[in-house]
Amino acid sequence: MTGPNCTGTPSATGGRPWRGSLGKLLRAGWVPAQPVEPRATEEARAVDSRRHEETHRTPTFLAVRLRRP
Repeated sequence: MTGPNCTGTPSATGGRPWRGSLGKLLRAGWVPAQPVEPRATEEARAVDSRRHEETHRTPTFLAVRLRRP
């Protein structure tokens, strides 16, 4: 099975490169504090509507907030 990775190219595992890094943090005892999915803002739409629609449908980065228990 293949799936996209963060660059948009197929990956043999279907995983994403950040999975390993995030897994290491979680195994070290860090805990996700609050899940947040970044979204393009209305202000961004006023600047570049085409890019706003693209990034609103497919965010290009992952924001992770962690805390120590």
